[in-house]
Amino acid sequence: MQLITNNPYHVLGLLSDSPQRVIERQKGKINALQRVGKDIEFTDDILAIGFPNRKNGSIERAFSQIEINQNKVFHSLFWFVNTNHLDETALGYLRTGDIDKSLDIWNKITRGKSVNEKNFGAFNNLGTLKLFYSTKFENFITESFLDAIKLKIELIKSEAFSNYCQLVADETYVINTEKVLMDLIGSIMDEHKSSNITSPKNLPALISKLDSSISSLLSENLADEPFVNIESALDQTKKNRLSYPKKGQALAKKLIISTKSDHKTLKDILGKSDPKFQLISDKLAKEILQCGVDYFQEYRDLDKDNLGSNVMKLLKYAHSIAIGIQTRERIEQNIEGLEEWISSENSRKKNEEIESELSFLVEQLENFESVTISLANVESFIKKCRPKLLTIRSVFGRDDEFYLKLSSAIVSSAQSMLVSIVNKSQDFSLPISTRTAVTGAFKQSKELLDFDMIPELNDQFQRNFETLRNMYDQYIQLSSTPFLTNSPSKTQSQTIKTSSDSHSQTNKSRPPRTQNSSNNNGLLIILGIAAILIIIAAISNSNSNSRRSSNNNYPSYSPSNSSSNYSPPASTNKTPIKPKITVSKYKGNQLNNGDSPYNSVFGSGVYDKSVNNWVQFKNGNAHDVVICLVNVYSDRTIRNEYIRAGSTFQMTNIPNGTYYIKGFYGNDWNPYKKIDGTNIKGGFDTNFSFSKSDGYGDRLSLQDNGYQYSTYEVTLYSVSNGNMSQEGISQSEFFK
Repeated sequence: MQLITNNPYHVLGLLSDSPQRVIERQKGKINALQRVGKDIEFTDDILAIGFPNRKNGSIERAFSQIEINQNKVFHSLFWFVNTNHLDETALGYLRTGDIDKSLDIWNKITRGKSVNEKNFGAFNNLGTLKLFYSTKFENFITESFLDAIKLKIELIKSEAFSNYCQLVADETYVINTEKVLMDLIGSIMDEHKSSNITSPKNLPALISKLDSSISSLLSENLADEPFVNIESALDQTKKNRLSYPKKGQALAKKLIISTKSDHKTLKDILGKSDPKFQLISDKLAKEILQCGVDYFQEYRDLDKDNLGSNVMKLLKYAHSIAIGIQTRERIEQNIEGLEEWISSENSRKKNEEIESELSFLVEQLENFESVTISLANVESFIKKCRPKLLTIRSVFGRDDEFYLKLSSAIVSSAQSMLVSIVNKSQDFSLPISTRTAVTGAFKQSKELLDFDMIPELNDQFQRNFETLRNMYDQYIQLSSTPFLTNSPSKTQSQTIKTSSDSHSQTNKSRPPRTQNSSNNNGLLIILGIAAILIIIAAISNSNSNSRRSSNNNYPSYSPSNSSSNYSPPASTNKTPIKPKITVSKYKGNQLNNGDSPYNSVFGSGVYDKSVNNWVQFKNGNAHDVVICLVNVYSDRTIRNEYIRAGSTFQMTNIPNGTYYIKGFYGNDWNPYKKIDGTNIKGGFDTNFSFSKSDGYGDRLSLQDNGYQYSTYEVTLYSVSNGNMSQEGISQSEFFK
């Protein structure tokens, strides 16, 4: 250690307690030896430390370094003093190079004792010798190094330190204990940093633990290097991640390894409650999280081997070092989402098995929307879909929710066209007779009986089928009479009631994610079935919307005349009885966009001003809507906002989280309307319905991680060009 080997007292061949007159006399001796060109050697030279450098101006520099008292005290702490005969004996051994015997003497004087007027010299001398000994060899001796500093701290903080200062300086020296400690530790650490000696990375933390009173004094100085190291590693990792997101896992691992020791050092020095430590911990956790998220998003579609478990390790480590509540919650949300994704591995594998069949059915559903309404097209559609659907059933099972919805979408599409065929045949919109239409529709409906359906559709389909069977039976009975040998007249036809007024559902597929701050969408991890499955849901809903009746959202046969002999009605001059129509006295009444009518039910809106997440809603319906944003995991409604028909509204400052949407649609807002079975006031008088969108593919995952934030644009339409699939729900489910 240069503080010892190049110590000015060592260069001048003096002990630290040498009076000024002795120093001046030594200067004269040195000058005399220099004039005659002799080697400069003294009997007090301590050979155990090595022969000092006494050339090239080192002697002049040494004298200048001990001209003032402050410098004398500082340099003396890295050299030796002679206060009594025991010090003299130990110094004698050092002059001959016997370090062990010197250590033995001073250890006996100091071990288990506090500093006093008789042994303060031994504390200083033993500290100097241990400090020199700890760095003398190739291997750094941590225990000796820390013992040396502890001995120096005990000396400086003791009452006997004033005796020490009087010995090495004069009576004009004013003691500043804090400054002496800072100069001592700071100089040791500065030299240690610049040396080539390998020492523990947590050495600063170990030093700060030696004495509680110096921890605050040293923390700023000792924490600088770990802070710089971590900040540098963070900057480099972020730069590489943005350029090479596919390397996210490797980058995160490298970041963890390179910062682990420095992070622990900061924790040991500053403590977990220190604001600076908390800030750097959260920054480190966020970057590791983002590396994992970017890596996951690059490979999730490929379902790379061990992708979930590898990313989970990164997220768990990030969570272990995160301190801030928001940072921890953000990581926890991503962990929950990743756990769901991992648990859905079997479903993803099944999706791969039926990928071609699924693509075929999606194409058929899409094409069926635009084909000409005809029995032949329905028959062809059913024949093509049946074998592919059976293959999917063999993989997923008959009770699988997705399979049932897919099968139901096919049934609903076919049934909708059959309803249209029968209806249009009766008003002569199609060039076929009603009997042909009913016969053909009944035949194809029997084919659909073998298809699996969700319970709601199955109930409706069975009712429709029975109605159609009755119509078919009537035509079979009448087929032998002259009265029905030709096409029935318009007055003889049966009317199948349908309605194009559809407002109960909005059809949406997942919107592409956008954000203002980065090309990376900042979420971290979004779960859901593949996009192709969302298309199916949208097509299914679209079919229902375009052809459904007002009864349970499915088309139904409702013949206006069900007499068994199917004779024409008798002529009458009576005026038809028209149904009574009740018009809301609040007709046309609306709230303002952004009003929250149900704060009394769900609580006031939750905002986070520290994040920039937002969702923009475009209401393309002919109906107003109260949109609720609901947290997936807590099931808490954090916003309820009124959006007028045909308008756009943006929810801002949405807290990080994963959400689904539910809506109360309708017209004519009545502020005094009491919701049935509740004490809730306020609701739509006309055309009202409830729906939600909580499928995996429809979830909105919002994350502002300090680097990027999330934005969404959600369109609400009652036809298929919306972008989020929804399903009808009950009033009680909406207000829960």
